[in-house]
Amino acid sequence: MYSFNNVPAGSYTIFCIAPGMSIDEGQPITVDNYGNYIRDFTLNQDPNALYSIIVGDLTNAENNQPINGASVFLYAISGIGTQSLLASTYSNQYGQYAFCEVPNGNYNIVITAENYETLTVPIAVTKGGSINELNEALKPSSSSGQPEGTPGTLLGTISGIIKDINNNNTGISGANVVLYRSEEHTSE
Repeated sequence: MYSFNNVPAGSYTIFCIAPGMSIDEGQPITVDNYGNYIRDFTLNQDPNALYSIIVGDLTNAENNQPINGASVFLYAISGIGTQSLLASTYSNQYGQYAFCEVPNGNYNIVITAENYETLTVPIAVTKGGSINELNEALKPSSSSGQPEGTPGTLLGTISGIIKDINNNNTGISGANVVLYRSEEHTSE
């Protein structure tokens, strides 16, 4: 079972992963003020599930505000030190980004954003079926950092049960669940 408490109103995406199981991205969920929501996951056994997730939050190093629209690149590093681009994405308005289905290996995450210094951070994914978090604070390259608004303060709860579809829907312990805000939501 999992639970996220004190979740600000907004739209979110949830990822779930467990060792030996396939990664699952849940349906988007919209949290209203003081709402309680249940989102269960049913995972499939996959003995070849060696993939992980890399997730992170990007903030302004001077004011800790999220950075929206940063370009985030995932490069695989070979044994001889060369790198090749595997994937790219953008941070959302809350500074969040995610790469799914990442095999074990050594990587560089390159982060670029307008008015910020480019940052390259190495990360090693060593355990299949894991969630690897890489949060970074970017330094403004000029005094024109653009702070973002603060999410609402009326909070909700999202919880659920992770089940094994191939084993009579029995509960799975040791699963990881990640919640990422996907867009601004206002409730009347």
